[in-house]
Parts: sequence; structure tokens; C-alpha cells
Amino acid sequence: PLPGPRLPSGKQADNLANWKSDADGRLHAPIKPRSEEPKAVLPDLKPEDPLITVNGDTLAWGAMRRHAELMIAGMPLPQGVTMEDFEAERDSILLRRIMRLAENYIVKTLFAQEARRHKLSLAPQEVEAKREAVFAEVRKARRNPEPHLAEYSQPGSYFVYDLTNSLLFAKLKQEVIRPSLTVTDQDILDAIRKRVEKNGEILRTNAGLRPKLEGLLAKIKAGESFAD
Repeated sequence: PLPGPRLPSGKQADNLANWKSDADGRLHAPIKPRSEEPKAVLPDLKPEDPLITVNGDTLAWGAMRRHAELMIAGMPLPQGVTMEDFEAERDSILLRRIMRLAENYIVKTLFAQEARRHKLSLAPQEVEAKREAVFAEVRKARRNPEPHLAEYSQPGSYFVYDLTNSLLFAKLKQEVIRPSLTVTDQDILDAIRKRVEKNGEILRTNAGLRPKLEGLLAKIKAGESFAD
């Protein structure tokens, strides 16, 4: 064998001038710098324009953006992150928050629609009681609760839809989903059996790994090289 570092072959060897050598003489292929991710761009929509429509139930862009803005306004900055850093990534952070809110809205809206299909509805006092409970929690948890309370009180706000959908979802689970589920003694026995079998598989896997780990430990203690 030739002395010195092992040379690359094939296409990798086409331009060795760009390869770098470390202190031990090993050659390293140049890593192509990662291209910068495209800058996040918020939708070019008017506040009243629909952003999400689920079977006819529509959430406007303005309602979504205002709610997302409220949520990121109270975010604590991680250590070492300045307000300048935050503002530079603000649109990206806002869009990620909007994506999570959108998923929540879609799922809860679908369940709320299913609840209405089962002729379930909400009494005004149910909605008001939940609203007051949330408002009380906001007043307790927020240093400056007024912007949140003002937004939550707006007709058509994200909060209004989320509150109604959440209550209908809860009623659907309580009055339709749970009563339709039955668990028999045999179901419980089958679940226990499967758990015991799974635990047995884990124990067998661990037992098979121990000799391998002990073998590696012995080689390390013996000073064997793992460079290759």
C-alpha cells in the first residue's frame, strides 16, 4: 500500500485541489455550504379574507394573525437571543405559530361539526361560563391581560371559534364517543397478554445486547483502537 492518506477514488477524486488535509494527513471532501432557507413571507391577504375553510366554516386571516401575534408577544427570549435576533426571524416564528393554530382549528372544527351532526348544541350560559373561566385565568396569569381580553372579546376572533369548538368537542366525547365504547373482560386480558409479550421481547433484546456491550468494554480497557 502507498504511504500517506488513503486517496479518494472515482468522481470524488475529480478535483483533489479542493480537498483539505487535517493534522493526521487525512483528506476531507469539501462540504458544500447549505444554501440559505428562503425568507418567510406572510400571506398577502386582507384581514377579512378567508384563511381556512372547513366544510363551510371559515376563519379570517385577520383573526388568525391577531391571535398568533398575541401568542408570540409573550414569548420569553432564550438566553443569548436579542430582540434584534427575534425581529429578524419574526415572520418565520409567526408562521410556525399560525401553522400550529391552523391544525388546532381544523381538528376541533371537524369534531364540532360532527357534534352538530349528532344534534348537539350549546346553551348560552355554557359558553359564557367557560368564557368567564378563561378570562379569569388570563387575568391571573398575564401581567398585562387587557390586549388578550380585548382580542378574545371580538366577534369572529380565533378565541371565539376555539371556545365554541372546544365545548362542542367535549360534549361529543361525553355524549357520543364514550357511550359508544365498550371494554370487556376479554379486552383487558388480551391487553395484559400483549403487554407481557412485549415486555418479554424487551428483556430478550436487552439480554442479547449485554454480551456485546461487555465485549466492547473489554476491548476499550485493553486499549484496542477504534479509529477504523
